[in-house]
Amino acid sequence: RYYYDFLVDFHRYRISLPSWVARRFLLMVPKPDVVIILQCDALIIQKRKNELSFDEIVRQNCAYASLNTILNGCSIVDSGMSLDEVCRQVASIILQERSRKTLAAMRTNEVGVLES
Repeated sequence: RYYYDFLVDFHRYRISLPSWVARRFLLMVPKPDVVIILQCDALIIQKRKNELSFDEIVRQNCAYASLNTILNGCSIVDSGMSLDEVCRQVASIILQERSRKTLAAMRTNEVGVLES
């Protein structure tokens, strides 16, 4: 969970703010290296989480999907798969991002070493 959950479901946190105010706070919230959104068919979610209405689940699914446009590049994983497969995909996303950052750091270091 992170601030992005607050953007999707104000009611859970019992805070009433206009959505534009909540989005303004995005400018101040530290950006994580990786954002993974677990998405699933609304019927499957309703079986797992029966305290939410079907319409609310559909609304939240759409709101989480729209976060991808706001956040530029979050990863969406289908949580309707087996737990092992979901874990494999999430681990792969995290490892790919760490590899990318490590390679970028190594390239930066190589340039610094060459310039010295």
